Amino acid sequence: MEVIRDKVRRLMIPYLFTMLLVVFAKQFVPSDMSANAGGGGIFWLTNVFVYGGERWFVYVLMWIFLLSLPLRRITSRKGIWIAVAISFGVTMAFALPEVFKIDMVVWYISFFLIGMHLNQHYMELRQWNTKYAIAVLLAFVIMNIFFVCTLMTITPLKIMVLPLTGTIGVMTLSWLLDDWCKKRGKENVIAKYIAYCGKYSLQFYLFTFAYPIIRYVVVNVLHVTSPLPVFFLVFVSQLIVMTTIVEVTRRIKILKIPMGY
Repeated sequence: MEVIRDKVRRLMIPYLFTMLLVVFAKQFVPSDMSANAGGGGIFWLTNVFVYGGERWFVYVLMWIFLLSLPLRRITSRKGIWIAVAISFGVTMAFALPEVFKIDMVVWYISFFLIGMHLNQHYMELRQWNTKYAIAVLLAFVIMNIFFVCTLMTITPLKIMVLPLTGTIGVMTLSWLLDDWCKKRGKENVIAKYIAYCGKYSLQFYLFTFAYPIIRYVVVNVLHVTSPLPVFFLVFVSQLIVMTTIVEVTRRIKILKIPMGY
């Protein structure tokens, strides 16, 4: 019950509050700026409570935390990998329903279990990774680009391979940045901002509804069409906007619980 109360407070309440704001904001956003800008009350209720809405990842994460409570008792490596294999097998063998995001919950819970196992060997993994970090990063970046280019039409391989290559690549890059920052002292600006983003990662994810507007401005107002400049401008603008929102809202006491602080 303690875990359930904690997840409801830290995930479900912020999720519902965010979706309420998104639904309200979309009534005033032109349809060419955002998908599904229309829709009546029944549509929005069904979308949010049954299909996870646009912040479906938090919706799925909530279910995973609740359904994984019995699985947390698994401590043996064999037991964890059996559970992972069952999750993979069910996802590959059956077309699971999208209602309550059952298909995504069953799939992503396998990665949750892998993370539980790797967490038990975090220091060994990091020590090994530190020794071969550059090689590992280059290998997985190349693999990820290759898989994106060649496996996009092969759904089973795409959903199985891309999350693993992407995750390992990002983990390695994070460790490299962390080591680089530590060598330059704890007051390094980059290190502090990375820690800041980690602390408020939920808020950064939940309140990305400015993205469609930012992208619209970059592409349609500034007329930037090349993919790399668009990505860079949108990414940097999004960081600035989200950091500003977090800095303002985290100081407002009444928003502490609704926004998950």
